[in-house]
Amino acid sequence: MTTLRTGLFVILAAATAAAAPEYLPLQAGNEWTYRDAASGAVFQIRVGLPVMHQGNAYHKVTGYAASAVFLRAEGANLYGFDEEADREFLFSSFEPVEGAWLDTTIGGCPQGYQPQARNVPYGAAHAWFPQALDVRYRSYSCADTGIERELYVANVGLVRRSVSTIAGPATYDLIHARAGALTYMGEPAASFHVVLDRTVVEAGAGAEQRLRVTLRLSLYHAVAQKLEFASAQRYDIQVRNANGEIVYRWSDDAVYAQAIEERIVAGEAVFAQEIPLRLRGGEPLPPGMYTVEAWLNTPAREFAGAAGIEVRAASQAGAGQPAAKVAPLRWRLRN
Repeated sequence: MTTLRTGLFVILAAATAAAAPEYLPLQAGNEWTYRDAASGAVFQIRVGLPVMHQGNAYHKVTGYAASAVFLRAEGANLYGFDEEADREFLFSSFEPVEGAWLDTTIGGCPQGYQPQARNVPYGAAHAWFPQALDVRYRSYSCADTGIERELYVANVGLVRRSVSTIAGPATYDLIHARAGALTYMGEPAASFHVVLDRTVVEAGAGAEQRLRVTLRLSLYHAVAQKLEFASAQRYDIQVRNANGEIVYRWSDDAVYAQAIEERIVAGEAVFAQEIPLRLRGGEPLPPGMYTVEAWLNTPAREFAGAAGIEVRAASQAGAGQPAAKVAPLRWRLRN
């Protein structure tokens, strides 16, 4: 995984290269969340699974227009499919055309829109992009409602939408996005992951099997985070069998002072611990599927995660499998 940092924004990405910029990446599961800082109002754009119409694949997109639409991308254009008329139509274009205004109803009423030839920088409280496509709108018959301006960043998507409403103007900025391999964090957040050095082990392979467990707490856009530990013990790890029973707990064999301790985390905190793959009574773990749970020993256990491991009989075990990150059980940032 590659971490890119420019100004105050962070993108976590597997390095990818696009042949042409996508201003609204249409991969199933993509989603963008926006917030108006003044009112706190939020809206979200989501891309669904593709469906076939007349030989083309269209994704159902919700939240982007006034109602759900089926869209596909081709070059700088977005094409929609009208199910009632059984035809394709040009939904939107990101190609600047000097002096031309194109028609749209994306905001819920007839408007004109015009992609600008000159890109502009985009900046928000915790984000900055040097190049953003600027799309201007004008109203034909909208009464106190409609889109006024949008900014798009190539391969990220829509990052700002300014609208007019009966209650007054509002500006929605991107606060979180998942677009293909990219994850964008536009406001303070934290994530917690549990990573194992392998996901398959062989039972009864001579010496006691041990597993390395890594606990990783990552902060985004937060200067520092104070962690308050319930004792000198910073974390704990336990193993559950397929029935959900706790068969091993790392702290059973450890003694810690009970005084409350604090630690200031800036950016990232990593804890690593080797544990034996055995039952509480000392016997090796029998073949089966297990869940390794780990958490930081804060009073409310805000940061916890889990990962799976398989113990195979010697005749079943093959080469060790590469470690894999598993999504955290829960995560949040405490102020």
